[in-house]
Amino acid sequence: MDFWADKNDDFKHKMVDVYKEQILDLENIVSNFKIANATIHFDESSPHLHIVGVPFKEGSKNGMVVQVGKSDVFTKESLRKLQDKMRILCIESFNQEYNQNSILKDKKKGRNKDFLVSEMDNYQEMVEELD
Repeated sequence: MDFWADKNDDFKHKMVDVYKEQILDLENIVSNFKIANATIHFDESSPHLHIVGVPFKEGSKNGMVVQVGKSDVFTKESLRKLQDKMRILCIESFNQEYNQNSILKDKKKGRNKDFLVSEMDNYQEMVEELD
C-alpha cells in the first residue's frame, strides 16, 4: 500500500499487463479451474485483481461426468502451494514490467480468517480485530 501512495494513474495502469500474465499463470497451474471473470480495480490505494471462477473435477461416478469440485481442487495444501507459486511469478512479472528489483514481504501465518454470513452483524468490529 505504501508503495502505491505517490504513484500516478499511468504508473498504476501498467499493472494490467502484470495481471494478464497472472491470469495465464493461474490457468496453467490450476488447469481444472475455469475463470469466468477477471476484473482489475484501481479504486483503492493499490491496484488489485478480482477473479471469479469455477473449480471442476472430471470422472465423477454419480451425476454429470464433469462437476464443480471446490473441495477436490482447492485443499488447504493445494492453496498454500498455489499461493507460493503465484507470489513468485507475480513479483517476477512486476519486476520485469516496472524495471524493479522488489521482493515481497514474508507471508504472515494465521492472518486470514473466514467468517460465516451469520456472523457478520458486527462486520466493522471484525475488520478492526483483524488489523
